[in-house]
Amino acid sequence: MKRLVLALCAVLAALALTACGGGDGFDATVLDVQKTNRSESALVETVQPLEDGAVHRELIWVRVSPGALPALSPGDTVAVRPDGEIMETHPAQLQARSVKLKEKAAGAFWGTIKEVNGTALLVDRLERTETGFAVKDGEELYWVGTGAVEALPEIEAGDTVLIRFDGEILETYPMQIHAEAVVCWDGIQAILGADG
Repeated sequence: MKRLVLALCAVLAALALTACGGGDGFDATVLDVQKTNRSESALVETVQPLEDGAVHRELIWVRVSPGALPALSPGDTVAVRPDGEIMETHPAQLQARSVKLKEKAAGAFWGTIKEVNGTALLVDRLERTETGFAVKDGEELYWVGTGAVEALPEIEAGDTVLIRFDGEILETYPMQIHAEAVVCWDGIQAILGADG
């Protein structure tokens, strides 16, 4: 009987902790990772389908204690468990109880759209630097097929985008890839500290 009571208490305590655990978590795509000696954070994008078939996109800086952020790269999918409310800034901010890697991106890079041709994008690859973005040495062009992307944002020539792809590259000129996701935000360079 004593074991049964202890087991029941343990189950009730676990349920109470779960109910007070800061709300449901969410999945997001990593856009950038920043680490300092005081905190670690990841800029993520959430995409939520709406009833009318449209999607709602949101940028969120997710902060965790030093050492709590797994090894992440742009394009990775993470599960975020908040520890409180989202601060309504631009981008939004929240402290996370945990950030767990769900899926490592097979391939991902930042680039500038040079041309939009139906469901294909001509993209010039960029390098992420400490102060923002820089054009790689020489032009590194990709034709990016977007037919499999479920929620393609509105994009045009000149936009800075994060391309997540299946890892396969057809070595032609320009190279060819198939996108799994395309992330585009007005002002992303300013948000990530780029010079312009």
